[in-house]
Amino acid sequence: MKKIYLLAILLISFASFGQEAKSEKKEVKTCEVEEGFKEPERDKKTKKWAKRMNRFNEGAFPSLEDIKKHVAIDNDCEESEVTLTRLSEQAGNGIYVYCVRGKQLKYKRMGTVIMIEGENPFKNN
Repeated sequence: MKKIYLLAILLISFASFGQEAKSEKKEVKTCEVEEGFKEPERDKKTKKWAKRMNRFNEGAFPSLEDIKKHVAIDNDCEESEVTLTRLSEQAGNGIYVYCVRGKQLKYKRMGTVIMIEGENPFKNN
């Protein structure tokens, strides 16, 4: 009898932890880019790391222009409509905040993979 209770408790706990969280609607933030706004650049340490990585393996460290092209293609717009407002980078990853057609979008980079922040890359559509 104890085994049955233990098995029931285990099954219930596995079922409750295995439930996928309900997706909440994301709040779309708006943004405006002022006239004469200058996009941020990489710091010296990250530039040095990118140069070192690309010396051995071309394309191993995407440039800010490459990421901007990816964002433009992702949102079906021209590169001129995409503006980098903030960035936070390290050698292996980075977070980029873009203003695309008046909407604020946050992208992240893990190695050479670039995706929208908070999106599951393994999710089946």
